[in-house]
Amino acid sequence: MSTSAAFAQTAADAKASLADAEKAAKAKDWVTAARSFDAANKAQPSSDALEGLANAHYQAAALPEAHAAYQEWLEKYGAKAPAAKKKLAETRLKEVADKTGAVTVTVNEPGATILVDDKTVGTSPLSAPIRVAARTHIVRVTKDGFTPFEQSPNVAAGSTTT
Repeated sequence: MSTSAAFAQTAADAKASLADAEKAAKAKDWVTAARSFDAANKAQPSSDALEGLANAHYQAAALPEAHAAYQEWLEKYGAKAPAAKKKLAETRLKEVADKTGAVTVTVNEPGATILVDDKTVGTSPLSAPIRVAARTHIVRVTKDGFTPFEQSPNVAAGSTTT
């Protein structure tokens, strides 16, 4: 397949995923909408796909995911976005930040796998704190040849726990 044909297929996939996402959003099926907006954004990154993803996560109360998507949207598209869209994204980002917290995981051994609530979030060293819902979480760090480490921090809304 030629490069232009592959690009056309990717654009068609993104367009189809956006249509599916908008249909799911109208039906208030936020989980399906988020999945389809994410697929559209991965096929062909766009302001509409990322904004839709952020809004779908927000509506589904997937607050850490909404925070990440709004933050990315503001960084990539906020400067050129219409004022009303930018203001809504900033307002929701602040609202979500006030309802979630962050966990900073410091590991003195590079290459360790870090899991939060049994979901892999990265490998040490992490570049930034992990945004999570405000509640108790299970943080586990593993690496071959080392004893696994586990801790259960209680993360408060609007704070960062180390």
